[in-house]
Amino acid sequence: MTAPTHKPGPADAADLQSLLDGRLQLWLVEFSAVLSGWRFVATCRALGLDPHALPLERREAIDTAMMAPLAQPADEDHSLAELDARLRGWLVRRLH
Repeated sequence: MTAPTHKPGPADAADLQSLLDGRLQLWLVEFSAVLSGWRFVATCRALGLDPHALPLERREAIDTAMMAPLAQPADEDHSLAELDARLRGWLVRRLH
């Protein structure tokens, strides 16, 4: 077996970043409370909540809280389980 001849370079890093950015955008849509993303709706239903009964202000606040950590540069990757747990936390949190 021969060793690969391709050595990673800046273009490979840019391609990987584009892939990660695309995945993040997909997750933003899937978990969005304002857009009624399918993961948001499924999580609400799993918690016994009517996703459409939440006021717009609450949905906007959930989206802001959910997405703030994702907008920051991080040394670690975010997982679906982490995003799901974060969404569940925000949905069960009482409003003050």
